[in-house]
Amino acid sequence: MPGPAREPLEFVQSILENQELSKETRGAVLVGVLAEIYLTENGELKKPVAVPELSAIVFHRKTAAELQAACDAVLGRLQPQRSKYLGLPLDVAVTIPISFALERDGSDLPLLRGISSHEHDLLEEAAPRSRRLSHVGLRSGISVQELLYFLSKEFAVPVDLLKPDEPSGTKLQIMDDIGLRRWGPGTGLDLR
Repeated sequence: MPGPAREPLEFVQSILENQELSKETRGAVLVGVLAEIYLTENGELKKPVAVPELSAIVFHRKTAAELQAACDAVLGRLQPQRSKYLGLPLDVAVTIPISFALERDGSDLPLLRGISSHEHDLLEEAAPRSRRLSHVGLRSGISVQELLYFLSKEFAVPVDLLKPDEPSGTKLQIMDDIGLRRWGPGTGLDLR
């Protein structure tokens, strides 16, 4: 009788970590996961989509290094556009700096005016409604830690790689019209 059903993330992680499976089998699973995150069904580059927990699995140093040949099947295609991504598995850097531009005018909470990484703005004022932080449910009173989780999901990088210049418990006000800049392959926006 089979054991209890496992969550898909746990299943993927158990396959990638299972040394009893061949490297080829584990590599094939990793290629499938990376392709789902970074490529369209036609094999074209796309803006990556992954929950932070899945990003943590594919960015895991030991797994990625051991299965590098498999990673290269997908990640090699991203290299010419690597500056369009906040981070990629097998990157040498182990942290991604996150800088908060805050306006402290004496009110209870500092006002979020921007977020950047590697001196590239991730947010813009007067953003289209669909990309506004308020449109995706982020409201004033949000903590830096909650914003990091959101950024991790948006940019398909593990949350623990994001290193903010503000304490994680800091609560912030969010302007109504601030939102994410349009990014990804084909947008012309560099993130590093």
